[in-house]
Amino acid sequence: MLHLLYCCCEMLMEFLDSHCLMENEKAELQNSDSTKEIIESAFDFLYLPFDFEYKWASKGYAFVNFTQARAAWKFSLSTSYHAGNVSRSNKTSEIACARLQGKGKIERHFEKSIFKRDSNEYLPVSFSPGRDDSMAMVKQRTGGSRIGNQIIKLYGLLDLVARM
Repeated sequence: MLHLLYCCCEMLMEFLDSHCLMENEKAELQNSDSTKEIIESAFDFLYLPFDFEYKWASKGYAFVNFTQARAAWKFSLSTSYHAGNVSRSNKTSEIACARLQGKGKIERHFEKSIFKRDSNEYLPVSFSPGRDDSMAMVKQRTGGSRIGNQIIKLYGLLDLVARM
């Protein structure tokens, strides 16, 4: 997992975009004479969990789905055990394989989640087609349900009244 404690989703997205662009440019140069299919580095799902109750920072890990296994492998090679990847920290990063594989399975998992936030800014995001920092148009869709802080406070008050 990348060390992401003091990272925001935008920063992580820029880091991933930059990585994919660099890998795609390298692949294009290496295969310019060849008829081989170029392995595209792109990602189509991103979620950076935050801890709002205690420190208003990310939890230090993220869920990223690359569109091709080879793209995930290249990302792992270029970022595992390197210090300061995204958050400019001296902590090293580690990439781990997630239990759920594939955009569809990950989306279905997070669709059932409820996030206690007032905005969509911290929700899981799907991209179609995958992002790769090219100039292509990408649709972005958030996943899960959210309830705002005011509703959470109201639920807490109703729960307290119900217990009395």
